[in-house]
Amino acid sequence: MTNARLSTTGLIREIQRVRSSRVLCLVTSDRQGLSASMGLMSEDALRHLYDLARQTWVREPTRKLDLFIYSRGGHSDVPWALMSMLREVVGENTELDALVPYRCHSAATITVLGADNLVMGRKAELGPIDTTMTTPYNPQHPKTDEPLPVSVEDVMGYFSLLEKVGCTGSDSKVEGLKAFTQKVHPYALGMVQRLEDQTKLVALQMLASRLKPFSDTENEAIVSTLAKRINSHRHAISLHEAIKHVGLTNVVRAEDVGLDPLIWDLYLAYEQKLELPAAPRSAGPVCLQLPSKLR
Repeated sequence: MTNARLSTTGLIREIQRVRSSRVLCLVTSDRQGLSASMGLMSEDALRHLYDLARQTWVREPTRKLDLFIYSRGGHSDVPWALMSMLREVVGENTELDALVPYRCHSAATITVLGADNLVMGRKAELGPIDTTMTTPYNPQHPKTDEPLPVSVEDVMGYFSLLEKVGCTGSDSKVEGLKAFTQKVHPYALGMVQRLEDQTKLVALQMLASRLKPFSDTENEAIVSTLAKRINSHRHAISLHEAIKHVGLTNVVRAEDVGLDPLIWDLYLAYEQKLELPAAPRSAGPVCLQLPSKLR
């Protein structure tokens, strides 16, 4: 029998056997037609994850908890709340790892920065952690009147362009700022900047919370690369890039530890359950799971 024929529960049990761990799954849907808010990592999932994690640790404590995660991102307050909660449940000396089969973007990337080891499959991809937000003060689409998102990378790109065309003096920059605020409300700019500062702070806290954290200098470099040095929010950071260019030396190749087919097959099983882009069936937007014997 191939791994692809196993149920999600069967695949989780097999991963647990290979890893000598307990596996907690957090998968959010990005299928077409689903409202953006329903497919995000959000605070309402934290209570359910707490109940699941607590159940498994009361019944079958081990020395390792694996968080299997697939998500395109979510609310900025979730990563720290989630990982610190799991640390409290399993204890400060328990290894907390992340299993990434495919997409793990934005807030999900921040989440796995707090993992002691980051097990990435061949198709796994992380994403930049720059800030994009929509507020009542955002500019509106000229035809639909829908609010347009404002991202830090776009704001910084504008001021970088000013410098490239010769606006290097303080007066020129002030004039450029005045022109910019005619299109984007100052409150929106202030909110984006505040959220960017918070995002960087949380990312540094996540890295520092690991059992064997990197040095402060290494942590700063990792966050700077993820927040500033990648120009596109849609850029996919591969396993090789995560190690060589981002500096995440705690990345483990799933194929080296016998997990690449297992975590990919588990992703495929959830792809069907949640009707992700390649799947034909319909299901709910979020799936949180532990093996049935742990319920």
